[in-house]
Amino acid sequence: MLKGLLTKVLVFGVICGLSSAHGAQERTASLAGQLASTEQHLGSVWLFIIAWLLCFIIFLLRRIKSLKHEVRRLIDTISKQQKKLTNLTQINSHTRLYKFRYGEQRINDEVAYCLRQNASDQGPIKDEVILFYIILDKSEQLREGYGKHRYMLCQQQFATLLQASFRHTDIISHWQDEEFVVLTRGLKRQQACHLAQRLQHGIQDYSFDCDKGPSLHLTCSQAYIPFPLSLPAEEFDWQQLLLLAKSLAISISYQQAGHWFGLTTATLPTGLSQYQQVLTAISEKQLDYDTSLSTIATIDILLD
Repeated sequence: MLKGLLTKVLVFGVICGLSSAHGAQERTASLAGQLASTEQHLGSVWLFIIAWLLCFIIFLLRRIKSLKHEVRRLIDTISKQQKKLTNLTQINSHTRLYKFRYGEQRINDEVAYCLRQNASDQGPIKDEVILFYIILDKSEQLREGYGKHRYMLCQQQFATLLQASFRHTDIISHWQDEEFVVLTRGLKRQQACHLAQRLQHGIQDYSFDCDKGPSLHLTCSQAYIPFPLSLPAEEFDWQQLLLLAKSLAISISYQQAGHWFGLTTATLPTGLSQYQQVLTAISEKQLDYDTSLSTIATIDILLD
C-alpha cells in the first residue's frame, strides 16, 4: 500500500518536472523570440537614425556651401561699395587723380615717417621724400581761347600723362585747377631729375585731342624739393617747402614755360628764416640744384 503511494508520488513529480521543463523551454523560446524582435526593431531604429543623420549632414554641407557663396557675394558687394566710397572721398572724378585733402594727408604721413627715421642729427639723411609742384602752362589762355570743355579734356589727358610719367607707387594729387603735386618715396634727390625729364619729354611729344578741334601741344613747368632739405629734419615745415616749390614753378611757368628746377643740396646756410633762407641761398647760388633751364642766370629771374 505504502509502496504504491510512493510510486504515484514519484510519477506525479516526474510529470510535474517534465511539465515545468516544457514550460521553461516554451518561455525561453518566447523570450528568444521577443529578443529577436527587439533586436530587429532596434536595428530598424538605428538605421533610421543613421539615415536621418546622413540627410542632415548633406543638408548642412549644402547649406554651408550656399552660405559661402552668399558671404563671397556680400564681401564683393562691400568691397565695391568701399571702392566707390574711396573714390568719392579720395579720387577727383574729373582727372581720376587723388584729391587735395587725400594728398595732403599722405604727405603728412610720409613726413612723419621721415622725421622718425631722421631723429638723429648726425650722419647723412636716412630717409627722404621728394615733393613735385607741377603747373600746366598757359591754362588761362587755354580756357579762354578754347572754352571750358576743351580745357577740361586737356586736363584729363594731362592727368593721364602724369600717371604714365611717374611711378605707380607715387602719390599724384590734383591740387587745384592747373596745379598738381606729386609725392615720391624711395628716390634720392639726385635721381628726381629723371622723373622731371620724363614728364618734360612726354608732354613735348604729346598731342592733346580737343574733341573735334585741332590738336594742341602744351607744356608744363615743374619744381621739386626734397624733405627734409637738410638736418636737423624737425626744423623744416613741408608746407613751407611746398610753397617754395610752388613759387618756383609759377615763376618758371610765367617766364620760362616748359622747364623744371629741383634742389639737390643737403646743407643750408644758417641765420635766416626757413622760406627766406632757401630763397636767398638759391639767389646767391649757394645750393646745389638740377634744372633744364638753359642758363644759370635764369635762376635770378625766377625769384624776382
